[in-house]
Amino acid sequence: MYYSNIKDVVSPIFANHTFQNRNVGEFNIKGVQSGINYRGINKKWLASVNYAYTDPEATEIDSAGNNTGRIVNVSDISVHKINAIVNYAFLKKCNVNIRANYLSKKMTGRNTSVPTNNNDVYEPFVIFNSAVTVQNLATGLHVQLVCNNLLNTPYYTPGVRAAGGIRFPGYVLQMKRSFYIKATFEL
Repeated sequence: MYYSNIKDVVSPIFANHTFQNRNVGEFNIKGVQSGINYRGINKKWLASVNYAYTDPEATEIDSAGNNTGRIVNVSDISVHKINAIVNYAFLKKCNVNIRANYLSKKMTGRNTSVPTNNNDVYEPFVIFNSAVTVQNLATGLHVQLVCNNLLNTPYYTPGVRAAGGIRFPGYVLQMKRSFYIKATFEL
């Protein structure tokens, strides 16, 4: 179980004829998480799955930065999350890792932290990520090749709410498939 109270959350407001970000909000986030792990007999295979239920609430802030006293749902946080990982070690120094991350739908509009005129639903999605790691390629040198969003799945997160009549994007496209190489050296 977990609980987090975050004060001074940045919120967009309209003041003195300009758009500003100010520390005016407050989040109360509570939830429960559970998981299960499996390690193969030969210790080369490892698998794990975890599930989290989150109840994210915020104090409503109007476009002038005033706390209305109403409690609303946080649009940026999915209520249900599932993560699954499969890991395989081979050749003593090599490791392949594949991860799947599921996030349930997110809502904006009335009674949320992003009060748009329309009640947008951000559909649930699954993102796959992978990594291949070689440890001690040379003494102390570890190299990792990572691919995030392996299947190039398009997905969005809620954008910034409108403030003082200024409109902002209601949703933000997230990163497409990306690769990177990471090298670390231990002294």
